[in-house]
Amino acid sequence: MNRLNHRGDTIVEVLIAIVIVSSVLVGSFVSAQRSLTATRRSQERGEALKTAEGQVEQLRRAAILRQGSLFDASASNQFCVDSTGTRSNLSASFPTSVDSDTFSAYPASCQTSYGGVTYHTAVIRSGLPATPTFVVHTRWDRAGGGGNEEVTLAYRIYQ
Repeated sequence: MNRLNHRGDTIVEVLIAIVIVSSVLVGSFVSAQRSLTATRRSQERGEALKTAEGQVEQLRRAAILRQGSLFDASASNQFCVDSTGTRSNLSASFPTSVDSDTFSAYPASCQTSYGGVTYHTAVIRSGLPATPTFVVHTRWDRAGGGGNEEVTLAYRIYQ
């Protein structure tokens, strides 16, 4: 009987090739996911920074126009300013820890939404009435979970 000389891959070689290709594909997927997550976080941070800068611009505008409600020492030290320059006080004490913030203290006028993420802004006034310092906190819950983030800007007004 003639023995045919068939050449081909053995099952072990095929399994090794599958493992190598799978490892490369999994590595590519993990790298792409990390890149997308980093891009998303960067976008969220950029939007939060724009929101905080908007609050600083409202404070600057109020200082130029000498709107006393923002600088009144007897008024609440925790508030936000909407696009019309109207002040809204926080309904509860501002949480000092970003991780413990449940966003329940912020009125609707202190919230803005971009890309499916809601940004909550609070302005904390401190310092002397003649030279108040305003610290703007913009916080949000990361898209996809993972906790809260915060952008903080400080602005001092010299009158």
